[in-house]
Amino acid sequence: MYNTFCKWVRDSRGLPSAGPLKLPTIFPIIYYNGEAAYYGPLTLAELFEDPETFTKMINGPMKVIDTGAMDTARFKAEATAYVFHSLMKNIHSPKLKRILLDLQPYMMQIEMSGDVDFIVRSFKYLIDSARTSQEDLIEVIQNLSSSRGEVMTIMETWTSQIHEYKTIIAGYERKQAIIEREKAVAEREKAEAEREKAEAEREKAEAEREKAEAERNAIRNLLGQGMEEAIIAKCLDVPASLVQNIKAELV
Repeated sequence: MYNTFCKWVRDSRGLPSAGPLKLPTIFPIIYYNGEAAYYGPLTLAELFEDPETFTKMINGPMKVIDTGAMDTARFKAEATAYVFHSLMKNIHSPKLKRILLDLQPYMMQIEMSGDVDFIVRSFKYLIDSARTSQEDLIEVIQNLSSSRGEVMTIMETWTSQIHEYKTIIAGYERKQAIIEREKAVAEREKAEAEREKAEAEREKAEAEREKAEAERNAIRNLLGQGMEEAIIAKCLDVPASLVQNIKAELV
């Protein structure tokens, strides 16, 4: 449950998938708009009958019940407890199918006692969490008696829903892939446009440099022929100061 919630928080926030799973920090606040001044508790501990025990419990260390290290054999005397703890311990085991078949006699005891709801809830958990195949679960379900029909209905419904959700998700993924391709094309076109713009600016700068050099050469030639500065500036449409500077260079 902890890992599932952490993954949900991480995915909903679009955070990177790498790194340890951690819960977000939660800061409790009291939003109060009563007529009189607020006079209620200001800590979580004050909300409990035994604040001291709550404080010790919430600050840890927590009591750990590790199902993987549990000796489930000691629960055999009580069928429901034995099935429950065996499922918790072996839910991720590659041998789950064999374990479920071994639990059949205990499941039959539970069904005979009338607790069909426990069997149904157990298989809901298996269908949602177990790594075993759907075919293996169906084989186990076929050996049930009174709860078989209800469990099969749940499984068929969930299988149909999963297929529907996968189809919807695949559609979104295809749409996202199209958007990504269009984005890549747009970025390439933008890069090409920027390259062409830069090339045009470079050519413009080069043309301006060549123009300026041509003007300077023309001014030098006309000054060398004895033409007056004012006439050169007017005929070539250049600043008189430019003509004067070039003339100073020639002296």
